[in-house]
Amino acid sequence: MLCIIAAVSDSSAGVAGRVNKAKRLYGKEDYDGAEKLYREALDKKNDNKIKYNLGNAQYMKKDYASAEESYKGALSSDSRKLRQKAAYNLGNLYYSKGNFSGAVDEWKNALIMDPKDEDARNNLEVGLRMLQQQKQQGQDNKNKKEKQETSKNKSGKEDDKKNEEERKKEEARRMLNMMEDIEKEARERKQMELPRINVEKDW
Repeated sequence: MLCIIAAVSDSSAGVAGRVNKAKRLYGKEDYDGAEKLYREALDKKNDNKIKYNLGNAQYMKKDYASAEESYKGALSSDSRKLRQKAAYNLGNLYYSKGNFSGAVDEWKNALIMDPKDEDARNNLEVGLRMLQQQKQQGQDNKNKKEKQETSKNKSGKEDDKKNEEERKKEEARRMLNMMEDIEKEARERKQMELPRINVEKDW
């Protein structure tokens, strides 16, 4: 009996030691080292906080597929606080991938669990603007395509010289509009505050 208790104690100490060292490495931006230690800790103890911290290290490495899996694992936690943080960071992850719809959904979930989370609220506003912009861009592209098709059909009825001049003008206008759209989007992205990652500090 004493041997079993000692073994459990040693195992717990080993997990805590790895987690504490992983947190230090994370703070030094050694995300590879942190990920390795978090994985070792998970092998010894299936713990949702470790999954969450592992997800943070993977996120910082831009290993979004692995980070998504880790955060989703943490969402099964009994701790509302941990689930809220996992949802928030999952929203950040989707935002980084350009999945604004997924980001908005997760930030909404985070706010439901903690209505006082101003970071989640601010990020949700950014995500909604980006989602609207994405939809508007898609509609603009559709309208441009339809306009080009109409112009093409119409030009077929005119003489070849006039058709060539119209095509050149239309192409010039299209390129100008495209450059303006790109510059506008770049300015808006620069002005918007990117979401931040919350790091779980409690253990």
